[in-house]
Amino acid sequence: MGKYRIKSSTLALLEEDGRRVSCTLPAGTVIATDYLEAQGMVEVIWENKKFLMFAKDLRSRAEPVETSV
Repeated sequence: MGKYRIKSSTLALLEEDGRRVSCTLPAGTVIATDYLEAQGMVEVIWENKKFLMFAKDLRSRAEPVETSV
């Protein structure tokens, strides 16, 4: 799973009690996803919670985070 840093605040959806609730992930947030090249909405993980975000937003507003092995 790749890690990415959000460069500017970005809309995300979180499912709570069977409803999707919109929220904003702040700039500097590090998320994890395997779906950066997908179309439509993709699942990302932040603070051990699953969110949905638009893939095009991730491509334009996120940058890879280097991880050490």
